[in-house]
Amino acid sequence: MRHFCDHNATTPADPRVLEAMGPWLGLAANASSLHTEGRAARRALEDAREHAAQLLGAEPRDLVFTSSATEANNTVIRNWDGPCAVSAIEHPSVLEPASAVVGCRLLPVDSLGVLVLRALDAALASGVRHVALMAVNNETGAVQPWQEAAARCAEAGASLHIDAVQAAGRIAFTVPTGKGMSLVLSGHKLGGPQGVGLLWLAPETRLKPLLRGGGQERMRRA
Repeated sequence: MRHFCDHNATTPADPRVLEAMGPWLGLAANASSLHTEGRAARRALEDAREHAAQLLGAEPRDLVFTSSATEANNTVIRNWDGPCAVSAIEHPSVLEPASAVVGCRLLPVDSLGVLVLRALDAALASGVRHVALMAVNNETGAVQPWQEAAARCAEAGASLHIDAVQAAGRIAFTVPTGKGMSLVLSGHKLGGPQGVGLLWLAPETRLKPLLRGGGQERMRRA
């Protein structure tokens, strides 16, 4: 018998998830359509949004469904318009788009792979406007001080983007408070299907969508 122990890479789909998805896999209905099937699909979509909001302690209207956490990370970071700082242990979907932002710097971690908060303080004092920090590292499992980082960023008037992909279903957490905050999850990391990501945006956050061509997700993702 083989045992699958690589849940940091992906989790097997929970049987309850497969059961919930079943009725919709054979329904050819566009959630933007006005006919009966379309309205049913839209209701299912919004029900899913409400369940996800409960997990995060957030409002459903602040959630954006994406195709992956990678897309969600890129959506946020490609909207950054000033000096930024990201921890040196971030996922490539954060590190690579951040490297294209003018004035981006890497924040060091200590011998346990945990962000050095004094380095964050120095970056904020120098005028950094955007910060990205994962909640839990995908390779080492090191839990990052994202709550402390959120408080420091809020005090400095900087935004904080949290990659919480490895945190959901493993540690208790809620979305941070503060203007410009954002957070991402990935369905296949917590018993859901591959090809589903979730982006939470602090209320009244404005951003240009990464994907254009439709008005879905409250004009935030076509």
